[in-house]
This record gives sequence, structure tokens and C-alpha cells, in this order.
Amino acid sequence: MIFFIAKVKTIEKLEELTLVTLFIQNQSLQIIALEVSSRLKVGSMVTLEVKSSSVILAPLSCDVKSSANRLKCCVKNITYGKLLCVVEVDLEGCTIESMALQESIKKMNFKKDDTILVLINPTELSIGKIYD
Repeated sequence: MIFFIAKVKTIEKLEELTLVTLFIQNQSLQIIALEVSSRLKVGSMVTLEVKSSSVILAPLSCDVKSSANRLKCCVKNITYGKLLCVVEVDLEGCTIESMALQESIKKMNFKKDDTILVLINPTELSIGKIYD
């Protein structure tokens, strides 16, 4: 699991679903959840959680419109295994890891210090701790 801190900007409820918009530095993220704690308020600082297998990487030039969470990040490190790679990226001071097929990373030709897109589906993020 990957953990990082964000600030709640808005909370919108529609029947059973809740859409939470958050900020990490200057970039925004959205979460779609069935249940959220009544302690969650606009302005709350929270820990977000996501599995590294749910983090998708794409070149900055990629024009992906279907993902609500498109974050510009900088490649910090790439560790090559036999089949998979672990790519560490920096999101304004937060480290996010992505596991991907080695072949895919080689095709995208990512290198250390490249600016790339990190895509995370809003249903893959969850709120861990709420800081009062």
C-alpha cells in the first residue's frame, strides 16, 4: 500500500455515493466512496491509500481524458525485475510506487527525472486516517 497526505476540498453526496475532492500541494484528486466517516469535513487532512498495482503510468504527452486523477510526477527510480518493474515517482514530496510490466516501461522509455502522468481510478483510492 502507498500512503500520502491530502487536504479535503469538497464533499458531495448523491444517494449512496460520496465524491471527495482533495488537494496534494497544487494537484487535485477525487475519490468515489460508498461510505465516509462523519468526521470527514472540508479542510480535513487525511491519509490516502492506494495499492501500487492500481497506479498507472503514462507519458506526459498522453491525452487520457477518462481518468479523473491525472497527476504530474517526476520519475525517481526504476527497479527492473525479470517480468515486472517498480517505478518510484515523486508527487511534490510524496513517493508513489507503481508496479508495471517491464516490457511496458521499456516501450514508454521512462528515465530518471522524466515528468510523467500518474493515473489512479477514483474508486481505487481510500481514506485511511483523518487528522483532527
